[in-house]
Formats: sequence, structure tokens, C-alpha cells
Amino acid sequence: MDFQTMNKQRKLMLIFSLIGLIAMFLPWVRISFLGMGTSVNGMHDMGIVIFICFLGCGLLSLAGKQDLALDKSMWLISLILSGVASLIMIIFFFKSTDVMSFLSFGFYIAAIAALGLLFIAYQYRAPGYNIRDSFDELKKKVDNKSSN
Repeated sequence: MDFQTMNKQRKLMLIFSLIGLIAMFLPWVRISFLGMGTSVNGMHDMGIVIFICFLGCGLLSLAGKQDLALDKSMWLISLILSGVASLIMIIFFFKSTDVMSFLSFGFYIAAIAALGLLFIAYQYRAPGYNIRDSFDELKKKVDNKSSN
């Protein structure tokens, strides 16, 4: 892996994936009651799914020829993974608006990383890529693998 010659899309995906992976272990929710407080990191419940999405995007950025943008099927998979992570983060944000819990900096870092991955995957795609063609190519690859 040569970070200097890596494609801009892959480079940014790797950076945001690493930031997201680190943010999963930082405090997400800080709960305080009567002067006592505790914090909880993101590696609980749906946070594990977000962790897997960050890990998958990071691995996709390292797979294949790193000086080229992701191919259509890998681009679609990274778009799906980052979209799932972003959607779960948004749902978690709206669910955690109760009185006793406060979102902490780890949550916000992970949310920025998830939304950033979604933006990077879509914005820095190769010219001519669209979701329909990418889905057709992915379906074709799966059919070829299952027939062999």
C-alpha cells in the first residue's frame, strides 16, 4: 500500500473509516444523575453494525488496484455500507433525545465519519457510474460466481 499514489476516493474513504473505527470506542452517551456520571461507548447494540460498516468501507478502500477508483460493484457496496451507517446514526440521534442522556463527542465524530463516507463514496465516483448499472454488474458477478 502506497498512500501517496492511492486514488483520492480510496484515500479519503480510508481516513474516514479509520476515524469512524476510533470513534466507536470513544464515549457516545454521557449519563449523569445526582452528581454521579458514567459514559457508554458505541460498541453496543446497533453500534456493532456501524463498526462493521466502517470496517467494510476501510477494507474496500484497500482492495484491488489502489491507484484507480472503486469499480462499479465495490462502489455500490461502499455506498450501501456508508448509507446504512449514516441511517443508523441519524436514527440513534433522534432516539436519544430524552432528558437524562446527553450525546458525547464520540457520537458526533462517528456521525461525521459516517456522513463523510457517504458523501465521499458518491461524490468521488468514477465518471459514468450510476446505481442501476452498478447493481446490474454486482448481480452479474454474483450469478457468475453461483453458476461456477
